[in-house]
Amino acid sequence: MYAFADYKPFHNIFCNGCGKDPIYGNRYKCQKCYDLHLCEQCYTNNKFGKKYENEHNENHAMKLFMSQLDEKSTYHHEIICNGCNTEKYPGKRYCCNICQNYNLCQRCFDDNRYTSNEGIVVNHNNKHEMTVFDFEGKNI
Repeated sequence: MYAFADYKPFHNIFCNGCGKDPIYGNRYKCQKCYDLHLCEQCYTNNKFGKKYENEHNENHAMKLFMSQLDEKSTYHHEIICNGCNTEKYPGKRYCCNICQNYNLCQRCFDDNRYTSNEGIVVNHNNKHEMTVFDFEGKNI
């Protein structure tokens, strides 16, 4: 029996962009549009589906959900990203040296996204020095 046999590589939900059901790998949920879920490919290609084509835009924060299998088999951070509210994410984590408890995932750092909601005012700005962590606790 495989070590990861009990962990699902998919999410029991369909992609609004392409209709894929279930979504395998990463799933993205819009933090503004009600019930908008995208697979990795549709997220990457900004394909939102007919229902959301006039409602959703690329400025909306998209929360990342890793599959159970990816959570168990991929190194990831478990500190909430202030840019998209993602709780578990792979890649680099950027921690502000000025703002207390302020972290960004790689996606939000690259997009200059500082908050998951457009109306929330944050003190952080791109001039603040950030410490970069490759994996939890590993400073690079």
